[in-house]
Amino acid sequence: MLVLGIVEHHRALVVAGAWVGLLAWIQCTFGILALPGALLGMRDSGARTDLLPGPLLLAMALPLLLFAAATAARSAHIGRSGRHG
Repeated sequence: MLVLGIVEHHRALVVAGAWVGLLAWIQCTFGILALPGALLGMRDSGARTDLLPGPLLLAMALPLLLFAAATAARSAHIGRSGRHG
């Protein structure tokens, strides 16, 4: 996604690709649930729940959902402003 954003000159795709890369690095290095646990002062992130793909997939999909919502809002705004009625 990062390379696609660079090739297409699309800033949102570059940011989304960097976000996915950062999350993948965090998952491989610490475990995705280690960060909230560390912020809350917990010492153990819970290895059993850290292996579940749900939290990681939701976090990785977040920029794509935001991109889709922004695109839908922009096209709805363009559609409304194009009508003369």
